[in-house]
Amino acid sequence: MKEVILNEDQFATLKEVHAYLAEALSFPSYYGKNYAALSDCLGDISEPVVITVIRDCAENLDQAERNEEMDREGNADQIAWDDFTKICRVLMRSARYNPSLNVMIVC
Repeated sequence: MKEVILNEDQFATLKEVHAYLAEALSFPSYYGKNYAALSDCLGDISEPVVITVIRDCAENLDQAERNEEMDREGNADQIAWDDFTKICRVLMRSARYNPSLNVMIVC
């Protein structure tokens, strides 16, 4: 069984998340590095895989604060809370339909 740990604090950009998942899960070279392509590739997994997602769930760091921080720094490439949440939704949805995929989200 393959185990992958996806730690939200480990990535500065959404591009890095896609690159990490592509390598860790051995996605094909034509992987499109977007949400739809991620869903497609997760659906093709046939060997057991466990993905553990570690979220930054600090109570004082809500979505609005993170977005404001990103705006102040002027770094449009920085991953936003919403982006990582979308990745989590794709992972969870894919796990519902693919019995070879198990996803756990922890704080």
